[in-house]
Amino acid sequence: MKKLLPIITLSLFPVVCWAFKVPAFQQPDENSHFDYAVSIYSAGRLLRVGGVPSEMNAESIQTGVEWERVSHLYTKYLAQETGFTRIKYHPEEKVPEGYGSLAYFHDLDARAPAVEHSQRRDNPWMLAAYPVGYYGTVALWMRLVSPDRPVELFFAARLFSVLLLAVSLVLSYLVLRRLDVTEGKSLAVVALLAFFPLTTAVSSSVQPDNLCLTLSLLAIYLALKEKPWMTGLVLGLLFITKYHTGAACLCAVLIYLWRKGAGRKALFKVFIPVPLCALIQLYVGLPTENHFRRASVGQWPYNTLLALRDFYFGGDAFRSWFGWFGWADTPLIIRSERVQAVVYFAEIAVTMALFVLVCVALRRRWRSVLDNPLVTYHLLFILGLFFLYVVSDNSFFAQGRHLYPVLLSGFYLTFVYVPESFRRGRLLFYVLCVLTVAYDVVGQYYAYRDMAGRFYGEGRLY
Repeated sequence: MKKLLPIITLSLFPVVCWAFKVPAFQQPDENSHFDYAVSIYSAGRLLRVGGVPSEMNAESIQTGVEWERVSHLYTKYLAQETGFTRIKYHPEEKVPEGYGSLAYFHDLDARAPAVEHSQRRDNPWMLAAYPVGYYGTVALWMRLVSPDRPVELFFAARLFSVLLLAVSLVLSYLVLRRLDVTEGKSLAVVALLAFFPLTTAVSSSVQPDNLCLTLSLLAIYLALKEKPWMTGLVLGLLFITKYHTGAACLCAVLIYLWRKGAGRKALFKVFIPVPLCALIQLYVGLPTENHFRRASVGQWPYNTLLALRDFYFGGDAFRSWFGWFGWADTPLIIRSERVQAVVYFAEIAVTMALFVLVCVALRRRWRSVLDNPLVTYHLLFILGLFFLYVVSDNSFFAQGRHLYPVLLSGFYLTFVYVPESFRRGRLLFYVLCVLTVAYDVVGQYYAYRDMAGRFYGEGRLY
C-alpha cells in the first residue's frame, strides 16, 4: 500500500487542476447535477416528487437543451454570472475577465442571492428523472464541509468527486490483489487508469458516475472478502445511485457467491438490503420524467450494430472515451490534421484488436468467467448498456463517460485477463503498457492545452 500512495498523490494533481480550471457547469450536465444536490442541501431533507421545494428554489429556467431546467437560486446565479449559456457549445466564447482568481470568486460569493418569496417554486427536474443516492450524498458532504456560499458549495461538490477518485484507486488496488494479481502488475494497472484523460475529466466534475465506480468497487471487494451484509448495504446504495449499475453489480456478486458455494443465508444477506434501500427512492418518488423513446423490434439488429460502432469502433462514445476532454464541446485537437487522422485510426485499430483478443480470451476461459466478479460485472454492465441503447434508439446519447463505472474492469480485462490467456502474455502486457503510457502522457498534455485554449484563449485560437 505504501507504493500506492505516490501514484494516488501524483494522479490527483491534474484532477484538482481540472476541478478549478474548467469553468462552472461546462462539464456534461453539471448544472443539472449540481442543481439537484444543492436543492437537497438547502432543504435540509430529501425532496419528494410533487413535494415542496426548498426556499432557495424558484421558478425553473431552461439552460441548454429543452429538458435541462434549473431552479435553485445558486445554480441560476452561477450560470448567469459565469456566462454558462454564452460559453456552452460556443468555442469562440471565453470566460469572463478575472475568472479563476480568488477576488473573482469572493465577489461572486459576496453578491449571492438571498431567498426569494416568489409565488412559484419548482423542484429540480432531475428529482423526477434520476435516483437520489448521489445527490443526497453530495448534499450531506456540502453540509459537512462548506458554508452556505454558492462558489464554495460548487467547488465542494467537485472536490467530492476528487475524493471519490482517491478512494476508488485504493479499492482498485485492493480488488486486484484479492484477484491474485501481482503487486507490480496491480500498481501498473492502477497507475494507467489513474492518469487516463477520461479519468481526470470525470473525476473533476459533478457526476454520479464517480460514486458508481467507488460503490461498485467496494461491493466487489467486500464480496471477495465474504462480508455479505456489508456487501448488500453497499449494493443497495449503488442501486439508488444508478439503477442499471446497481443491478449489474448485484447480479455479478450473487453469481460469484453462488459459484463459491455460499448458502442461501449468505445470498439472502446480500440481497435483502437492496429493496430496503430502494424504499428510500420510493419515499422520494418513482421517476416520472424521462426522454427515452422506444425503438421498434425491427430496428434492434441495426441499433446493435450502431452500439458496437458507437462504443468500440469510432463512434461518438468511442471518441469521447479516447479523445474528448469530458464533452464534445472541448475536443482534444491536434494541430496537424494528418497526425490527428493517424492517431484516430490507430485508436480504432488497437481497440478492434483488443476487442477480438478479449472475445478469444473469454472463449478460452469461459468455464471460469463466472468465478470472477469483476469480469462478470463488466459483461453484465455492457450488456445492460447495449440493451438500453438498442431498445431506446440511443435516447440517452451514449458517451464514453457512461463506461466510467466499469473503468477498472475494462483495464483488468485489457492488462491482466487477456495477457494471461495467451502464451506471449508478458510481451503483450508490456506492449499495451507502453501504448497506454504514451496515450496518457500525450492525452493529458493536449487535454490541458485545449481546455485552456477553449475557455481562456491561452495558446490557441478558435
